Amino acid sequence: MGDLLGIVFNQVALMCILMLAGGIAYWQKWIDDVGVKQISNFLLYIVNPMTIIAAYQTEFSIDKLLVLGKTFVVGMIILAATLLFVRIVLKGLDCIEQYGIAFANCGFIGIPLVKAVLSDGAVFHLSAFLVAVNFVVWTYGIYMITKDKKYMTIQKAIVNPGTIGTLLGLLLFISPLKLSPLLYNGVSTLGNLNTPLAMIILGAYIVKSNVKTMVSSKRLYAICFLRLIILPLLTLAVLVLLPIHDYTIAMTVFIASSAPAAVNTMIFSLQFGGDSELGARIVSMTSLLSMVTLPIILSIGNMLL
Repeated sequence: MGDLLGIVFNQVALMCILMLAGGIAYWQKWIDDVGVKQISNFLLYIVNPMTIIAAYQTEFSIDKLLVLGKTFVVGMIILAATLLFVRIVLKGLDCIEQYGIAFANCGFIGIPLVKAVLSDGAVFHLSAFLVAVNFVVWTYGIYMITKDKKYMTIQKAIVNPGTIGTLLGLLLFISPLKLSPLLYNGVSTLGNLNTPLAMIILGAYIVKSNVKTMVSSKRLYAICFLRLIILPLLTLAVLVLLPIHDYTIAMTVFIASSAPAAVNTMIFSLQFGGDSELGARIVSMTSLLSMVTLPIILSIGNMLL
């Protein structure tokens, strides 16, 4: 347990240092809102898919394919339980608040945490969970904000960066042909930009937010409690009840589900007409408080899974 606490604390502390760099850059106007949005787009459309593709550069086996399928199914069950809880228990909240509570930062923060707590190979497991998350986020997730059913389509679920990256990775995984060392190094290097760029963006969001309003809002603390404590414990309960019998699958899904609010809480609210300032505050505050909650929550999960 002590080792896990140390690993998680060090990883989150490193993220906070990177966030500080992003905050200073935004405060000094070395990057502005346009720059933050461009970095975010680069992270979403290039870096994240490269991270997933790099994870699939391994020898094919039926056992590994079954692991991907099992992780996907477990992920869909967890997401269904989460959305059911939010829809029934938290139906009185604002749509942006509901989104921030329901969806964790599985990619931007989940990937480095899974690497640190488990191994680089666990990103292979995480990629299947990210497919489930992308499927839901780009359909029902956008519907939560817009209340427009036109987003509830198979096309929206498939044509998005995460799913496309996963499909390309799967093709390479199944195929006897693999990326050359040069191409793999390029893909892997781009994928390794995930953590620094994501934290720079979050640091800029924190500086951009009204810090006084953020730290004095009791409602925001309640949202953080739901996102960082209640939802992870709900996820843990479901994982314990499911007959998974695979520590890496269960812990990977749990780590990703325990992350702070997804950056898309702010990005989607900006793109689809929600309260983007509220979204930024939720992302910023949950990210800061996760430095305290993640080591404790993940240690509990490690003992029970």
